[in-house]
Amino acid sequence: MIELVDVSKSYRKNIFGGQRTEIVKDVSFRIQAGETLGLIGASGCGKTTLAKIATRLIKPTTGQIKFDGADITTIKEADMRKKRQHVQIMFQNPESALNPRIKIYDSIAEIMRIHKIHQKNSSEERKKVKELIEIVGLQEEHLLRYPGELSGGQVQRAVLARVLSIDPKFIVADEPTSMLDVSVQAQILKILKTAQKEYHFACLFISHNIGVVKAVSDRIAVMNEGVILESGVTDEVIDSPKTEFTKALMNNYYSDFYVELDEVGKQVS
Repeated sequence: MIELVDVSKSYRKNIFGGQRTEIVKDVSFRIQAGETLGLIGASGCGKTTLAKIATRLIKPTTGQIKFDGADITTIKEADMRKKRQHVQIMFQNPESALNPRIKIYDSIAEIMRIHKIHQKNSSEERKKVKELIEIVGLQEEHLLRYPGELSGGQVQRAVLARVLSIDPKFIVADEPTSMLDVSVQAQILKILKTAQKEYHFACLFISHNIGVVKAVSDRIAVMNEGVILESGVTDEVIDSPKTEFTKALMNNYYSDFYVELDEVGKQVS
């Protein structure tokens, strides 16, 4: 479904050229339809840059991005817009994804209107929005509110409904629950897993929280300083890490966040 082949991203250190700083270095992975790859690593290691590359929000300096069998690395933006319906992203701060001046109904319906899936305020549009809020656990009364009138968890549910409204084939979830408390995290993750079973999309789930990644991922990739150090089946990477960095990462999270890991996992599974 989505494949990155030897992808790197670098930026010039100053406007005069010269030396470049590499943010992502020779990263390769593949995610099949219905599968979730969890990407973990410390803040600043290049995870968000990789997310933007995977969704072609930015182009890699070198390497290839393949989506649904087609190379989308260098296609024109006009052609990429046609594929945007199938490639979606959820960011860390859900409020930033919604216009504060637009009610939740129109925020969810807006993306369908952009891609001309249904006519504005048609019966088909209203039916689809109603189906979506049932999936994410919102009530019809929430549709008449503005984002600022909802809790963080409710806003993230609305964001997920918006993302699902156009039946995407690939979703990047970049720290989508990091600003929520443990019980709300578990609810959002459970909804995401349920939605994936129904819509069968591929998912790149990015987090620094191993417990959250463990709860939703089929496989895990560990990133540090722009490089994928190791990857594999979730339980194998967590229980038998190969690199010293991964071992330290696992030890830190199991010692500092054991209760949170256990709680999130129980509620999601």
